[in-house]
Amino acid sequence: MEIRRIKVATALVWATPTTSNRADQAYLKTGDLTTWVKALKPVDQIRLADQNVIVTEALFNDRVVLDRIEGNWAHVFVKRQANRQERRGYPGWVPLNQLTTQDEELAYPTTTVRLVQLTTPLLDDGRQPVMDLPMGTILTTVAQDADWIQVVTPLGKGWITAQAAQLGISGDDGQRLLTLAQHFLDTPYLWG
Repeated sequence: MEIRRIKVATALVWATPTTSNRADQAYLKTGDLTTWVKALKPVDQIRLADQNVIVTEALFNDRVVLDRIEGNWAHVFVKRQANRQERRGYPGWVPLNQLTTQDEELAYPTTTVRLVQLTTPLLDDGRQPVMDLPMGTILTTVAQDADWIQVVTPLGKGWITAQAAQLGISGDDGQRLLTLAQHFLDTPYLWG
């Protein structure tokens, strides 16, 4: 059983490699989901939803079990997503170029951080922007102070702001949920 990690901000997990078409090629090459979604025509959005083209998504740094490789595609199981029919995780296909070539674990105990802001800039070790990570991404931490968290990623060590792990919403549970939901207004929904 070989483990790999997702190395793009959001990897779409496809039902089969053959369900992608010409409109999807830019995303498949670059992994830039935001640009691809903005460029999708309504007919392509309908195709994605009505034909069950995409089965789920995996976030940056998520571990996947590599089942097999066919051409430029990898059949994987997304470990973080439970599935009653498959103990290894949620099954599907990911472009091979969106996966690491191996999975490196640190040799000592670590903690993790889950990003709770809509997007969080990931900075490289020199504090230069690498990419924006989506809410829900989980990263291994190696150092932290009041302003910064150093993390280990599939692309090497990097930095995120400490605020990225702080929800910053107060009030009772209902008010907090409402405030959080309002952050998503005007966010395109890929599957509908």
